[in-house]
Amino acid sequence: MNKFMVVVLALVLVTVLYGANHIDPAKGAERTQKPNQAQILGTGGPDDFGYTWIDSNEPGGPTFNWIEISGTGTDMLLEDDNYFWGIPFSFQFYGVDYDTIAAGSNGVVYFKDWYLGLGNVSLPGYNSYGVDTLIAVFWNDLNADEVDAGKGYYQIIGNTLVVEWDSIPLYDYPDYFEKFEAILYGNGDIVMQYLEVAPDSGQYCTVGIQGSPVQPPLWALQYSYMQPALDNSLAIKFINPLGIAEENAGKVENSWLKVPTIINGVANIKFSISASTNVKLEVFDVIGRPCATVLNQRFAPGTHSVSVNLNLPAGIYFYSLNTDSGEKIVEKGLIVR
Repeated sequence: MNKFMVVVLALVLVTVLYGANHIDPAKGAERTQKPNQAQILGTGGPDDFGYTWIDSNEPGGPTFNWIEISGTGTDMLLEDDNYFWGIPFSFQFYGVDYDTIAAGSNGVVYFKDWYLGLGNVSLPGYNSYGVDTLIAVFWNDLNADEVDAGKGYYQIIGNTLVVEWDSIPLYDYPDYFEKFEAILYGNGDIVMQYLEVAPDSGQYCTVGIQGSPVQPPLWALQYSYMQPALDNSLAIKFINPLGIAEENAGKVENSWLKVPTIINGVANIKFSISASTNVKLEVFDVIGRPCATVLNQRFAPGTHSVSVNLNLPAGIYFYSLNTDSGEKIVEKGLIVR
């Protein structure tokens, strides 16, 4: 074998082993070139809090239904490397109720008056910006100052918040325009939608949610990190296990049951009954096995609060309230240690 053939084979071997990685001189971000084809992921979770996700590629997943707000929403005046604080929307995220929301220029939604920067990390994970509770819709270095770049908007529609990044390119690749949005529902569910994403752009970003990077518990659920997993007309739904809609579904006529997040086994469970009756309140695990009987006694009509101390492992449980009249209310609850 001559020297020319040896050199050619060596170059081929290096290319196969190491790909086309390079350091972008603009901001020093490492990039990896990958095929122009999105990876189909489907479903994921639950994390330790109980969140799950399902995308529109999966049977039973969300239907892609783009909500365009660029002509009706509030312009957040996003520039390169900044954020908007002050969206007046009530939202439950990882068991905490927030009443003000921030949206960042780098494709993120969060709950703090602070800048969450361009250095995306895998979830769960710490970043250097001091914002660890976040919704990463397309977390990467986006540049709203680029020529022909669009804007960021938000709009509250009933009990739904829509945040849209309208055709904003990647900083390092000004021809890679991204048009995507986050939809936050009153029951705590989150839908991320991608109308137009550049080829392979998903490989440069983080997509997912995080309530805390501390392990355990593992309060984070990642859809993708530096993977070509995004595509045009993709929808991803993150499902809140303690959704308000589920609480409302448990109501029976004038009776209701409310189960808060139970921390270290201690909490007050509230319920209301319309007539004098015996009330039996039982706890079951996620596969239906009985775990505890909280109470079994007679109560007068009205609203009652029962203090409980459940010596059960952290996790998701179902609380079943039964009365003499045949009413049955089932609510989902979370125990945190």
